[in-house]
Amino acid sequence: PSAERSCFSPPKLADIPCGTVLKITKISNNWGQTTYNGKSGWVSLDYIEPVEPVSGTFTFVCYGYGHGVGMSQYGAKYYAEDGWTYDKILLHYFYSDKTKIEKDEEEELPETVKYGSQELDLKTYIAGSVRAEIGDSWHIEAIKAQMVAIYTYAKYYGFNVSSSTHAYKADYKYEGTKIETAMNEVLGEYISYNDKAILSVYCSSMGGKNTSAKNAWGGTDVAYLQGGRVSPEPESVMKKTYTYTAEEVRTMVQQNLGGTLTVSPDTWFTDIVHDKSISNSVGYITSMKAGGNTVKGENV
Repeated sequence: PSAERSCFSPPKLADIPCGTVLKITKISNNWGQTTYNGKSGWVSLDYIEPVEPVSGTFTFVCYGYGHGVGMSQYGAKYYAEDGWTYDKILLHYFYSDKTKIEKDEEEELPETVKYGSQELDLKTYIAGSVRAEIGDSWHIEAIKAQMVAIYTYAKYYGFNVSSSTHAYKADYKYEGTKIETAMNEVLGEYISYNDKAILSVYCSSMGGKNTSAKNAWGGTDVAYLQGGRVSPEPESVMKKTYTYTAEEVRTMVQQNLGGTLTVSPDTWFTDIVHDKSISNSVGYITSMKAGGNTVKGENV
């Protein structure tokens, strides 16, 4: 009589370059479970050898919070406090020779906006969105700038907005607030380019200047999202410092960016190209090498 022999034969995970450091989390029949480039799988222990954990730490000093494209919310706040009007703020951040502020008349305003799965009254949507994004205590001109940016963004998408793209505070009572005051003055105003609503993106803060949509997300240039527009928020607002162990960094890079990180941490990050938004040595990253793997700015 004969019997079929069972064996452990997991599917192929990937071609892993020689020298890649992997973290084995489980062992079964001479196979080790690991994660590589965001995928979990098994590697044969016949082809790997143990290495000592890398010591030391990495400190990342980061300027700005968010993608860095379009308008800075804190930048708008500081410009408003310095006497800038909302339209000057918006035309500064979304600059081009064809960008201007236009207005939908009352009969052109949509009755509702679709926000995710919700169908919201226009004023409810605008007020709740502004409140969630920057609150209702900032300078009135900053609130107006945020309001026009949100209305423009919604108009760009045909008033059908994904709930993942910006915040919204439900059940917000805006009566008697600065948001109501702003709404009475600018509701229906939008930023246009070639007479069409623009993609009026914004983020919390920026590192000295904004960056281009192409640098942040790839693709083609957008005329009014070219970057290089000065943003005035101080370091106390836009500078953050993060410290991780070398092993934590190695794990994050290999799982999210790929590349082979050797046992020499000083060689992990090279060929860094940036736009010098802060100084000759600090800016928004255009590209860099992580463990020999070239990574674009939108993925860093």
